[in-house]
Amino acid sequence: MNLTRTLVFSLVILIGSSCHRRAAEAEPIKEEKSKTQTEQPEEMGGAAGVEETLILGKIIERSVDAERFEGDEHPCDSLPCEAMVEIIAIPQIGSDFHGQFEEGELIEVHFDLTLEPTSDLFPELNQPFSGLQEGDYFKAPLRQSTITNDPDRFRVTLYEKLK
Repeated sequence: MNLTRTLVFSLVILIGSSCHRRAAEAEPIKEEKSKTQTEQPEEMGGAAGVEETLILGKIIERSVDAERFEGDEHPCDSLPCEAMVEIIAIPQIGSDFHGQFEEGELIEVHFDLTLEPTSDLFPELNQPFSGLQEGDYFKAPLRQSTITNDPDRFRVTLYEKLK
């Protein structure tokens, strides 16, 4: 009876340590898998969870599209909200990116809060924007409309002026 207990006890310890070793060996595989799932691919599609594509841009030309906003009392009726932007860099590729622009390309961008300083125009903003002039550099999430023939194909709401 003593021998049977000793054998059963030894068998339980052997099986338990074997299961523990297998579980410990599986951990690095899980860890490795989660790392690859969060990496941002360099090609189209961007990283999971990152929706917007971030650009570094340069204002080449500002313009007013008064006809489109005429009569609706929107600031874009009389202030520049449209700009020709040179894409300087694309530091973050979001899930909305599918190769529609590239570094060095010029694109038309609509700025939702105008290209003018916003402190007087939108006093409700916690941090007003200083405005962007021709030749200024900025960093911003660039949104793209899903509507075909949308005049605001590319839009910027928030931006950071770079020095």
